[in-house]
Amino acid sequence: VAHRAEGGELDLEGEVIIWEGVRLVNTPGHTPGSISVLVKAEKTYAIAGDAIPTEDNARKWVPPGHHYDRRKAMGSMEMLIEAADVVVPGHGPAFRTAPYKEKGRRGE
Repeated sequence: VAHRAEGGELDLEGEVIIWEGVRLVNTPGHTPGSISVLVKAEKTYAIAGDAIPTEDNARKWVPPGHHYDRRKAMGSMEMLIEAADVVVPGHGPAFRTAPYKEKGRRGE
């Protein structure tokens, strides 16, 4: 996936380390070129954007309401929830991921 960045393109295949503790990750599903940010501090935070629009998506284990590929959207949501302790969704307040990690592992 290539994203434009200040007159150029950022080639994002899997993930790109921006600086220590900050990674851009490819999170397709909502759109083919969706990206999210993982930030490792005292906890790991996922700035999910529309890969996880609200906590309700994690609670109900459903993809964004508008998505181009359900399987990829669910895979992106599961990856972010597994990778992070806290998710900052595209809409609404941040939430802890612990209650939702097992749902993804069980494939609910």
